[in-house]
Amino acid sequence: MSPPAGPPTYVLWQNNTHKNWWSDPGLRFNTICCAILFLGVYVNGYDGSYLNGLQAMTTWQTFFKHPTGSKLGLITAVTYFPSFVTAPFIADLCDRFGRRPTIVFGSLIIIAGAFLAGFANGLGMFLGGRAVVGFGSNFIVVGSICLCQELTHPRLRGVTTALLHGIYYVGAIVSAWLVFGLVGTQKKIGNYAWRIPAIGQALGPFIIMIAVLTFVPESPRWLISKNRNEEALTILARLHANGDKEDELVVNEFQEIETAIALERQNSTSWASLFATSANRRRMLVLTIIATGTQWLGLGILSFYLSPVLKSVGITSSTAQAGFNGGIAIWNWLCTIIGAMCVDKVGRRKMWIGGTSFFVVAYAGFMACSAEFAKTKKPAVGNGAIVFVFFVYAGYNFVWNPLSYSYSAEILPFSLRAKGIAYFTFVQAISVAFNQYVNPIALSALAWKYYAVYICTSVSYTILAYFLFPETRGYTAEEVGRLFDAKGEDPTAALQAEVQATHVENGMKDTGSLEHKDRA
Repeated sequence: MSPPAGPPTYVLWQNNTHKNWWSDPGLRFNTICCAILFLGVYVNGYDGSYLNGLQAMTTWQTFFKHPTGSKLGLITAVTYFPSFVTAPFIADLCDRFGRRPTIVFGSLIIIAGAFLAGFANGLGMFLGGRAVVGFGSNFIVVGSICLCQELTHPRLRGVTTALLHGIYYVGAIVSAWLVFGLVGTQKKIGNYAWRIPAIGQALGPFIIMIAVLTFVPESPRWLISKNRNEEALTILARLHANGDKEDELVVNEFQEIETAIALERQNSTSWASLFATSANRRRMLVLTIIATGTQWLGLGILSFYLSPVLKSVGITSSTAQAGFNGGIAIWNWLCTIIGAMCVDKVGRRKMWIGGTSFFVVAYAGFMACSAEFAKTKKPAVGNGAIVFVFFVYAGYNFVWNPLSYSYSAEILPFSLRAKGIAYFTFVQAISVAFNQYVNPIALSALAWKYYAVYICTSVSYTILAYFLFPETRGYTAEEVGRLFDAKGEDPTAALQAEVQATHVENGMKDTGSLEHKDRA
């Protein structure tokens, strides 16, 4: 399915907003709410980066008796183990009680886990704290992704939701430089040098919890699903039209949501429904590809085991490793921002294929330099490997970071969104737990030869994206939800025909505002 031939339908609808979001009070508030929700994935970025930093700390290494191999793999993977059982509970909480309560619940759990790990008296307590953090992060991630997708103005949805996962690297930057600043204080403050970053993991969840409890609104789509239509219309009008409930975009948007949810109610919304139709099975296949790809492209080796990788190419000092960790986090964030800003200009499909192809080439260059350095130990070759590390991260962060969550959320209709994203986190957790438990063992045994496995998997994901990933640029959230069901038809025309039919069937007066407009 190609993007619309002309301007998106929602651009043609009259809308009581300024063309620039920063000049419009309603869109500014909408953007602030979504920016707060970005913190839902902050904890994951913080976790990955601070673990890299802790591995470079002598106090942490001494306290936990220099973990390597399977023990280091367990410390890394334990945050993902709770995902094996939490998916059904997350989706049920999200769909039954709302997105906001799900976020608050997850935030409280993470805060508790951060303090448990920060005050650990041994490896068991540290692992327990990390497991609790992992349990809570699943709730906050699913809730924030769904709510951000469902609050954003259609004109801003592509870039805004793509930016959501960019906060992953803000968390990484904060933790990396916090650890870097504390590395030199180890002789003075001892174990507090690693305890402070562990407790700092509670900051992001605390901020998002307070914001959600005070001013971030509930999803209009969830409210409509609970027959609280007037509340939903008020929120849509406030966020998308500065309070004008008769605004053409708001009216059409409301009717599209109302119709889509009414149609979805005609079918089962159980877990089995995720695989009940050919369209849903294709959605789940795409989600499975993306969820596994985030881990099986090979970035996991660099993300969670940066310290041994850097040692393998000659960077051995704790200060140099911590500084590199902080620098790469900033680079990753910048690449993610650039990628997010391109989603509506370049298109999702082109980004998936092009970005992953670039990743394959960069990873092959990194492997070649690593192999040569293992033989010659020449500093210039080691520096070449480091350059390719930056290229590898650029390829990944231009596409996989901004699109992994946003694309997954937008291809799911409302009734399946919470379950689908919970399924996504479940599959991703299995991939991470397996991958990160195996990686340190394989890396220790095979060194640079292990990278060849990930070159093969990366090529496979490029091919899968080419054949299976449709373009979603230029559609509203409800129209994207119809993309897999339209069977070759224009999803906009199909949905608007259903809107018209529903309103005629209900005896509602057709104002003509939903007529399909020529996009040519």
